[in-house]
Amino acid sequence: MTSTLSRRPTLDDDRAALVDSVEALLTVQPDLLAAGGTVAVLRGFDRASREARDAVTAVVRAHGGRVLDLTVASCAGGVADWPSADLVVAVSRSTVETAERVATTWDVPLLAVAPL
Repeated sequence: MTSTLSRRPTLDDDRAALVDSVEALLTVQPDLLAAGGTVAVLRGFDRASREARDAVTAVVRAHGGRVLDLTVASCAGGVADWPSADLVVAVSRSTVETAERVATTWDVPLLAVAPL
């Protein structure tokens, strides 16, 4: 009997899909970044996270927005006193929980890679 193994999606696939989702959201809702809005990008310290952050940054800047580069450590004390962003993006699975808290604090949408 022959079986076909399907390729399991990788985190790189998830990150590429996330960048596509950011592009699609900003295309469908251009007012999200009206007047130079800000996207907070939560990332890990690994190379792939930094590359995903760079890809999201390129998309956001193409839509006239700014990027706030965050890590879990930078959010440890909370973000309630910081100027809020208009969108939160988590490019690493390890940052999803923190990104959820940040998005809830600022009452903004969240886009994240799929959790494990």
